[in-house]
Amino acid sequence: MFTSNLTTRIPCICTEFPSPSGRISASFLLQIDHKFVHMHGVYVIYHGENFVHMHAIYVLGILALAPHPSRGNRDVLCNPAPIHRVIRSMRFHTSLPMLALASFLVLPSRAADPQADTLQRTFPANPGGRLILDADRGSISIEGTDAAEVHIEVERRVSRGTLARAAALLDQHQVHFSESDGTLRIKSEGPDTSLWGWRRPQLNVAFRIRVPRSFHIDAKTAGGSIRVTQLAGEVSIRTAGGSLHLEDVRGTVVGRTSGGSIRATRLEGDIELGTSGGGIQIEQISGTRLKTRTSGGSIRLAGINVPAEAHTSGGGLDIEAASAPLQASTSGGSIRARFSTAPRADVSLRTSGGSINVTLPNDAALELDAATSAGSVQCDFPVTVSGTVQRNALRGPIGGGGPLLTLRTSGGSIRVQRP
Repeated sequence: MFTSNLTTRIPCICTEFPSPSGRISASFLLQIDHKFVHMHGVYVIYHGENFVHMHAIYVLGILALAPHPSRGNRDVLCNPAPIHRVIRSMRFHTSLPMLALASFLVLPSRAADPQADTLQRTFPANPGGRLILDADRGSISIEGTDAAEVHIEVERRVSRGTLARAAALLDQHQVHFSESDGTLRIKSEGPDTSLWGWRRPQLNVAFRIRVPRSFHIDAKTAGGSIRVTQLAGEVSIRTAGGSLHLEDVRGTVVGRTSGGSIRATRLEGDIELGTSGGGIQIEQISGTRLKTRTSGGSIRLAGINVPAEAHTSGGGLDIEAASAPLQASTSGGSIRARFSTAPRADVSLRTSGGSINVTLPNDAALELDAATSAGSVQCDFPVTVSGTVQRNALRGPIGGGGPLLTLRTSGGSIRVQRP
C-alpha cells in the first residue's frame, strides 16, 4: 500500500457488471483516505456476499482505492490476489494535481484462457467430387492432397467473457455435415456476436479442410479469409469480409470478397476475381481468360499469358510481362507497365488521374496511340508521325508497326521508354 496525507473525493463510474445474483449498476464516489494502491492485474468490487471480477485499465498507473465512509464494508474496491504477488509495498507523499490526473477504466473480465475446441470429421471421397461449405463466420483453408478422403477440422475459440459464457456460446454454434451423391455439405450457424460490442464474448472459427486434388469447391463465409491451394477443379469462393488467396489451382475460378485483398499465383483456366475494397496481386496466369476488378486498391499483374481485363476505381496499376491482349484501367492512379518482350497482342492502358510509364524492349514493333488531356507525351523510340506533331499526343508506328498500344490519361504525363 501507498500512504498519503491527502483526503479528497473523485468520481468513479461503474456500469453494469455481471454477478452471481444478477447485474450491478452503480455510479458512486470513492473517498481517498490515506490509501493508494498501484494498479496491477485483476480487481473486484465486493458487493454484499458477491464478488464481481473486473479488469482495471489505467492511465497513470495509480488507482486510488478505499471504502466510502458512508457505505461501511458494503462496497469495497479491493485486490483479492495475495499482496506479495501483485504490488510492492512502498510509501510516498503525493499532491492533489497528481490525483486529478489519475484515471482508470473498469471493464468486464474475461476468462484467463480463451475457451476453445476443435471438431474433426473424415469422409471417404473420390476425385471429381464436390465440397459445398456455407460458414456463418470464420476463415477457410482448403488444400488438395493425394488422399481419397475429405478431412475437416473446425477450430472454435471464444475470446473475452467468462468461461461459462464461452461454453454457452460454443454450445449455441452448430456445425452440420451431410453427404450424398459425391457431394459433401458443411453448414455452420450460431448467434451473431459481431453486434454484441467489443467488450462481449466473440466467437472465432477456422475451417481447415483437405480434399482430393481433383475436386470442385463452392465455399462462402460471412466473415473471414479464404485460401485454396493445390487443386484441379471448379472453384467458387466468396467472403463478406476477408482476403482471398489462391495458389496452384487449375480450372474455372470465381472469387469475390466484399472487403479484402486478393492474391493469386499459378492459376490456369478461366479466372474472375473481384473485391469491393482491397489490393489485387496476380502472377503467372495461363489458360483462357483473366478478369479482375477492385473498387478501392492497387492492382499488380505479372506473367499474364491470357487475354486479361483489370480495373480499379482507386489505385495504381503495375503490369509486368503481359504477352496476351490486355485492357487495364484506373479511375484514380498511375500506371506502370514493363514488357521484357514486345507485346504480341493489343494493349490498352487508361487512367483518369495519373501518369503512365511504359518500358518496351529495344526490338519493340508496335503501333503507338498515346494522348493526355493534361500533360505531355515523351517517347524514347523513333515514331513515324503523320500530320502535325503535338505535345500531348503521339500516334504512329514503332519499329515498323505491329499490335496496337493505346495509352490514355486525363490528368498526367505519358512516357514510353527503353529498358
